[in-house]
Amino acid sequence: MHSIRPISILMLATLLLSGCTAGRTAFSKAQKLESEGNLDAALVKYAEVASAHPEVGEYRVRLLSATDAAAKVHFKKGEAFLVLKNYDDALREFQSAYGIDPTLVEAKLQADAALRLRNAQTYYLEGAQFEKDRKPREAMVAFQHALEFVPEHLQAKESLERLFIAKRQKLDGYELNLKSTKPITLKFKDAKLKEIFSILSQLSGINFVFDDAVKDVNISLFLENATFQQAMEIITGMQKLGKKVLNESTIIIYPKTPEKLKQYEELFLQTFYLNKLDAKKAVNLVRTMLQVKKIYVNEELNALVIRDSPEVIEVARKILEANDVPDAEVLLEVEVFELSKENAATFGLLLSRYAVSAAVTPPGSSSFLADTLGAVTTTAATGGTTTPVSPTNLLNFFAYRGYNGYLTVPNATFNFGKSLSNGETLSNPKIRVKNREKAKFNVGTRVPITTTSSPSGGGVSVNVQYVDVGVKVNAEPTIQLNNEVSIKLGLEVSSILSEKTIGTDQATTVVTIGTRNLDTVLSLKDGETSIIGGLIQKRDTESKDKIFLLGDIPFLGSLFTNTTDRADKTELMLAITPRIVRGVTVPENDIAAFWSGREDEPSSHKPYSSFAQEPELPPVADAPAASAPPAGAPAAAAPAAAPAAAPAAAPAAAPAAAPAAAPAARGRAGTMSVPKPKSPAPTTAPAPAPAPAPAPAPIPDELTAPAPDSEMLEIPAPAPTPETPAPTAPTPAPTPGATPGATSGATSGATSGATTAEPTAVAKAVPAPPAAAPAAAPAPAPEATPEATPEAPAASDSAAPQPKKAAPLPKISLTLSMPSSVTLNEQFNVQVNAAGVSSLKNAVFNVTYDPTKLEVVTQSEGDFLKQSGSPVTFQAFADRKKGELWVSESRVAADGGASGNGTLATVMFKAIGKGAAGIGFANTSFSTKDGDLFPVTPFKSVVEVK
Repeated sequence: MHSIRPISILMLATLLLSGCTAGRTAFSKAQKLESEGNLDAALVKYAEVASAHPEVGEYRVRLLSATDAAAKVHFKKGEAFLVLKNYDDALREFQSAYGIDPTLVEAKLQADAALRLRNAQTYYLEGAQFEKDRKPREAMVAFQHALEFVPEHLQAKESLERLFIAKRQKLDGYELNLKSTKPITLKFKDAKLKEIFSILSQLSGINFVFDDAVKDVNISLFLENATFQQAMEIITGMQKLGKKVLNESTIIIYPKTPEKLKQYEELFLQTFYLNKLDAKKAVNLVRTMLQVKKIYVNEELNALVIRDSPEVIEVARKILEANDVPDAEVLLEVEVFELSKENAATFGLLLSRYAVSAAVTPPGSSSFLADTLGAVTTTAATGGTTTPVSPTNLLNFFAYRGYNGYLTVPNATFNFGKSLSNGETLSNPKIRVKNREKAKFNVGTRVPITTTSSPSGGGVSVNVQYVDVGVKVNAEPTIQLNNEVSIKLGLEVSSILSEKTIGTDQATTVVTIGTRNLDTVLSLKDGETSIIGGLIQKRDTESKDKIFLLGDIPFLGSLFTNTTDRADKTELMLAITPRIVRGVTVPENDIAAFWSGREDEPSSHKPYSSFAQEPELPPVADAPAASAPPAGAPAAAAPAAAPAAAPAAAPAAAPAAAPAAAPAARGRAGTMSVPKPKSPAPTTAPAPAPAPAPAPAPIPDELTAPAPDSEMLEIPAPAPTPETPAPTAPTPAPTPGATPGATSGATSGATSGATTAEPTAVAKAVPAPPAAAPAAAPAPAPEATPEATPEAPAASDSAAPQPKKAAPLPKISLTLSMPSSVTLNEQFNVQVNAAGVSSLKNAVFNVTYDPTKLEVVTQSEGDFLKQSGSPVTFQAFADRKKGELWVSESRVAADGGASGNGTLATVMFKAIGKGAAGIGFANTSFSTKDGDLFPVTPFKSVVEVK
């Protein structure tokens, strides 16, 4: 007993030392990795050691130290990438830093900034490409999206301003040097044509030179608030006049007659080199659509040479560009299976011959008596060999006076065997074929078949023909615009069933070939597999060989019967999968559909296109609005300008005076005039809420400064709403440069001031902070005393205290996790993540995307709302036309809700169009179990489809 105790203590000490040694070894490896600069690997080792030995404080300390060091290294790398404008790598490094150390808030902020910069840069590059392709409208929209992510993006601002400047009036490609860009009003009755041009010249500063064939006729014209180009189009169109712009200030006017057109019209020659479209087909296309003066086909270069006016050349260019598109291609993966099964069973007594022959030999001879009058040789076949017949191998059944009788004896075999055989034939061709072209595939052998013929002159002629035997697949695919493939499929499977030789001297081989054919037309999606089966050939045969009468005896008859059962089955299956290599190319909308002018005047512009007003683009946010109003702000901003000596008086006094001030501040519900922005106007953002009296966002100077009459735009003012009474304040001093009636109109309710309704419009566009009670519907509170007016700040001492408000819910950040770029026709996942959540019960939101570039494949719920094992109800509906995915999730458990960070949903998209595709959110509604709504900050992201 005493000897066992020391041994046990020794073993226990050994185990403890071995555990410490293992932990110390892993710790040493982690230290070595850290010294080598591999902090990520060292961090993993430290985490393993600290989790395995939580009682060792040194391991924990080194883990925290390595965590901080690794996060800072990733953060510095991200800053370096950010300086180099490598936003993808910067975003990855910042996210790694924040994932390693969640307390490093700067990494989270920098990751969000890198994401916005990357999205802005993607949209900017897309806009630059649109501008290069002469698509100004699409370029302006792309630059606007870039400024939505980064309002201070200098390149996007300059590009957008450049495009606005480029919208100056042009005529026949020349920028006109107009004296004034103000609208022109022309009112004439029976006035001379040249007099009208003279007045137009005085207003615009453009010189007009008339051809001697221009008739000075009397015309009547009434045109109000028109541009110079509109006036020119109306006058020249009504009088059938042509114009030739010499320079920016001189235009020749001539009548549109064939002679004058030849005199003034300049012809342009261009050669169009075609890629896919055949030149012979292209010339028929152009001649059908246009009346081209001269056109030539160069078959060697597959090109067209056209000489005509620039307008006709431009229309021909768009026609050819819309039709000269690459052919679509598809890869057909075909699998042909031929399964064969053969079962054969033989049982019973089998005789070599089911017959007995008798013969007699005469006395003194061993030869049989003849059964015919001619010479004959008799043999017997046994086992495939020929055995001569003699008395020695026959049965002698009688002998009489020298005559002997002989009988043949059949051989007997008892069969009890069974054979099974299975076979499989597989052909797996992959065929790449163009759209609407035929593809053929043959797998098998060429079997020779000989035929003989005897010509009339004598002799024998032998011919050999080869026949294909095996698997033949014929396919003709048609690729549709929705990436579906319609396939006209033909399948033939043949095999040799038997061969037979006919003839002796000149033998001919006769081959029996079995064939199975299949012809069908099917429609499949890209990557979808269709299996065609049921081509089954089944044959069951049963044969019996039995002895007469004995084989018919019940029960015993089977002993005298040989039964052969044979079952053969062959099944043919075909599996085909189309994979689109290149889809059907559809040209852009401005190429596939465009205005082509009149019947006798082809042009790529719409007639009287100067009268078609393009909608103004939405304003761009330059920078977040400041929290303090500018000097001389209108009456709506007056509560923020209250004296600092009584900060608590304004909130209490403003609601009491609001009913009296509402008719004055919002009584004008007609129209208001604001200037058109020369460049993108800044979008106001919610101002921060400083205590105690938060001020609304300032009104930009562009909305308060007066504009010329020609630049004014009528916009309906918002109707008065009793729920949001406007606060009343003392009338501020007028700002320099403001209209005289701007301040007086706000107090008297006059409708003539241009800036009277502007504060109302801005206050509606800028949501007030939660604490700004005067600007929003105030909470129920005791009415102030009659003496509590805005003019008496001291009334705050008698104001009743307002009830305390509940603590505001935390703001939820809604972000997307997705790859930065994908390839065309690639499927990828997008995770919808929520951060900063506390007690979330229900989540409803819309995922918006570009339906021309992305397509929703599937959607599924995330794990965030499944905390504590709670079941979740998940509903989703995709509107593929609008590009919206409606998602609704709710926890079934009756607990407080889910908290923290996690994934709400996962959406799988398919890239169907090239370019930058934005993915964002709309109509977000996140609530607790009590129905309280969370404030949500949704973030938008962009994926590049290459």
